[in-house]
Amino acid sequence: MAFNVDKDGLLQPLGVTVLRDNRMDLLPGTRDYFESIPGRDGEFDFGCDFEGQILELHCVAETTRATWHTLRNTIAGYLNPKLGTQDLTFADEPGAVYRVRYSGSISLTLYPFAREFTIPFKMCNPHRLASTQSLLEGTGTAVNAGNDETPCIVEIVGPVTNPTVKIGSLEMKYTGLVTVSDKLIIDTEKLTATFNGANALANYNGVFPNLAIGNNAVTAASAGATTVKWYNRWI
Repeated sequence: MAFNVDKDGLLQPLGVTVLRDNRMDLLPGTRDYFESIPGRDGEFDFGCDFEGQILELHCVAETTRATWHTLRNTIAGYLNPKLGTQDLTFADEPGAVYRVRYSGSISLTLYPFAREFTIPFKMCNPHRLASTQSLLEGTGTAVNAGNDETPCIVEIVGPVTNPTVKIGSLEMKYTGLVTVSDKLIIDTEKLTATFNGANALANYNGVFPNLAIGNNAVTAASAGATTVKWYNRWI
């Protein structure tokens, strides 16, 4: 299931009007990693990560007292958080996808022929993702067109022995034979390496590079077929 705020400002498939949202008001919060040492001034900076954030849609539904209960049941069914994370897109921001799940509570303001409310969506992944996946086959340049580094998936199909794939200065190395009917998949977001679906970390060197912003030089395995897949993303 997916949500879309169309060109008329209607949140589909709910059919309610979005009066405003907070997409442009918030930058994701950060988890900062600092450490201090007794007897030394200041702190050591070990970097940071972005935290999840709340994206709110302020909505109004035209309805009467007689029709509200039916509409309420429809809205509640679509927003049910047990459905998991869903895509939210906006007509005025083509190509970007927000991954959201209803989180929190909704209070209603009642009018004779309308109900006004704010839908709180939780973005556990604080990034906006590209709606289409980018792909590079073989050796070449993987272009991350977003404004933050992004993980990738590397797929290797044989025949190749002890394949090595290089992204920038980082080398991903697998020890073993990959035949033409085998598939080795390295996921740098999930930090996994699988061989025909089975855990292959024991034969992998544990390197999981992300794609930096802009151009990334990729050197494919010496034989077989290497494919790199990723989604550009923005904060």
